[in-house]
Formats: sequence, C-alpha cells, structure tokens
Amino acid sequence: MWDKISDISSGLKGITIIGSSDIVGSLIGAVFWFYLASLLGAEQYGQISYFLSIASIASTISLLGTENAVSVYVAKSVNYSIEGLTCVDCAVRAHIRCCLR
Repeated sequence: MWDKISDISSGLKGITIIGSSDIVGSLIGAVFWFYLASLLGAEQYGQISYFLSIASIASTISLLGTENAVSVYVAKSVNYSIEGLTCVDCAVRAHIRCCLR
C-alpha cells in the first residue's frame, strides 16, 4: 500500500517540477521581451519580430520529417548519431539565415 502511494507521490513530484520549470522559463522569456521592447523603438522591435518569425518558419520547415525519420531508425534499430542530425539541422538553419540577409 505504501509502495503505491510513494510511487504516485514521486510521479506527481516529477510532474510538478516539470510544470514549475515551464512556468519559470515562460516568465523569464516574458521579462526578457518586455525589457527588450523598452530598450528598442517600435520599428526596431518590429524588425526583430519579423526576422524571428521568418526564422521560426524556416526552422519548422527544416524539421519536417525529422520525427518520422527518427522513429523509423529507432524501430529498425539502426545506430544513428543524434549529433549528426543536430549538425545537419544547424547547417540548414544557418544557410537559411545567411540567405535572408
């Protein structure tokens, strides 16, 4: 009986930590963007928002299919390097950012 209760409480503790860290991360991000908005003018802040939205779209496009590819490789027990996938993703993002300049 006590084992089940301790298992449930440890699971809830993990969920609480993850939820709390998500909230704290969101708060830090909000403070950062408000601070940045106070430092920059409306035009500069708009430019940053514009470029970040383009980068976000490019990032989404570059990650299309990655989840399916990893699932297939894991299911087939193919040894792959997560660092290799990360390097390819970073290279694609860097290329897109250079083309946008």
